[in-house]
Amino acid sequence: MNRQLKTIVEQAGGSYPMGIYPNAVLFYPKQLEKFTELILLYSLGNLEFHGHDEAISQIKWHAENKYGIKL
Repeated sequence: MNRQLKTIVEQAGGSYPMGIYPNAVLFYPKQLEKFTELILLYSLGNLEFHGHDEAISQIKWHAENKYGIKL
């Protein structure tokens, strides 16, 4: 798992359980919601940096209207 993704997992409160799946991450429902929001914000920032304004507006629309996530 790359460093940026690990940082986002930690910000969302996820944990890494011991066991046979070394890259598995455990989230409780609220933590998973936070992780999803952080991934979307990270992706939107990357799209904004590269000037993909139309993609940003579509992602924001889908996040809010399909999944109830306000960004």
